[in-house]
Amino acid sequence: MAKKLLKTCFKNLTSALFLLVFSSLAYGEEKAVDGVLTIQTQTEDVSLTVELAQTPEARSNGLMYRKNLSKGHGMLFDFKTAREVHFWMKNTFIPLDMYFIRSNGDIAYIHPNARPHDETIISSPEPVRWVLEVAAGSLSEFRIEEGDKVVYKAIKQ
Repeated sequence: MAKKLLKTCFKNLTSALFLLVFSSLAYGEEKAVDGVLTIQTQTEDVSLTVELAQTPEARSNGLMYRKNLSKGHGMLFDFKTAREVHFWMKNTFIPLDMYFIRSNGDIAYIHPNARPHDETIISSPEPVRWVLEVAAGSLSEFRIEEGDKVVYKAIKQ
């Protein structure tokens, strides 16, 4: 009887552990969508679905270890105040375009085609509050330039 009870407990424990591990893996890969961001260019408006990285941990992890990033999607980093920011591509598997954005939503600087795994520091040339990362080349058809405006619910115009 004790052996049967022990076997049942072990089976239930194993099942519970499997569910815990499976659900954490499944949900850990799911990325949160925080909204739609619009870039107003000279000729048209470009809309992107973005994840918002606003905690130190989220900003530190960024897009590291991701194998792909769909066209029309990106990550928006919120540094809470305007400051000089620094990025690198260590542990990042996809090439990225980076848009450094002032507090008012104006694009201050664009760094195209940051190379995967490159440990060269990529810095903002002036204090910025926001940085948008998208897959390299995914927005090239829109001719986005420095000075274009980024509109997002958290960016005060």
